Amino acid sequence: MNDFSDWAIKRAEEKEKHKNAQFAKFKEHLPKIKEQAVSSIKIEYCGGGDSGEIQNLIYCDVDGREIYESCAWGCKDPTALSKIFEAKNIPNAQYRGTTYRTDAKTGESVREQTYVDGSLNDIVEDVAYSLLPSGWEVNEGSRGTITFHLDETPVKVELEHGWEIIKTEWEAGTYEI
Repeated sequence: MNDFSDWAIKRAEEKEKHKNAQFAKFKEHLPKIKEQAVSSIKIEYCGGGDSGEIQNLIYCDVDGREIYESCAWGCKDPTALSKIFEAKNIPNAQYRGTTYRTDAKTGESVREQTYVDGSLNDIVEDVAYSLLPSGWEVNEGSRGTITFHLDETPVKVELEHGWEIIKTEWEAGTYEI
């Protein structure tokens, strides 16, 4: 194997480990979400030009009615549910990226994930980000929805993902001058 192959394998393993950690954290806090009569969560996301974000978290009841929405732009007035879903009172709930340190014994660079106190929304968002395919925010980007069906055991998660693609249509001509 070459250095890039080794790196790619290690990165895929780290991504899987991170995803599993997010799933475990979600399962741990799932009862608190269900206590609010939430039956499903729909997440809308969009990315492109090397940037992207979750735009909406929509919590629905068993009949599919929206009972709470959290938007990237703060589009709803604070409610009792917003205080429950947005309170930053869960220790180490929000993923904040990766830091690097040098192992004192081996001298190798070690990646470590860092977390800060967060909310139920943060936990749901982190699971969603861990499900997105690599490169979802690059170049023309992509968009889609992720739906959590909380009334199913185990929880079923649907990802509907669309890649934005530029199409080029050529025209040709020959000229004599």
